[in-house]
Amino acid sequence: MPMVALLVVVLALGFALASFTGILPTGGSTPNANLSSPRNFPPIAGIGCDETVEDVSSARAMLVIRVNGQRQTIPGGIGKRTGCRYGAYTSDSTGVIHIDVAAGQSFTLGQFFNIWLEPLDETRIGQYVGSGGEVVFAFVDREPWEGDPRAIPLAVQTIIELQLGTERQEPLDIQLPSE
Repeated sequence: MPMVALLVVVLALGFALASFTGILPTGGSTPNANLSSPRNFPPIAGIGCDETVEDVSSARAMLVIRVNGQRQTIPGGIGKRTGCRYGAYTSDSTGVIHIDVAAGQSFTLGQFFNIWLEPLDETRIGQYVGSGGEVVFAFVDREPWEGDPRAIPLAVQTIIELQLGTERQEPLDIQLPSE
């Protein structure tokens, strides 16, 4: 019987939270209403969600993430919303980041992680959190990056590798996939 009461409390809290955050309709307008319009997606890290245009004005960089030597998948669709996209986004799971050069703005890896809604710091790469002395090592075009990885510029044809582990490993010898 106590398990049933606990389940009822958990469900009630879940519905209350969902109603509060706008996931469930509450009978009135919610803050998340009509998110299909680009003007309803707020800027993230100073980057607006612009109406989708052709990819003719995009350049490409590539992100590789390795955790304890194992390459991880970068999800496709980061920075894309219904009807708009942010100035740095992925179209597929290759790790290629498209950069909207027509916007006349430069972007950093930290801004891309903000758009992705994932952390990046000295012990975390997205969902991967270092433990037992594991830290983040960064490379730009196979050269070690000694500064804050969030400050790495997303430059045309740049390959960025982030590693989480106890020791820096030789970066992978990879190229940007052909378009």
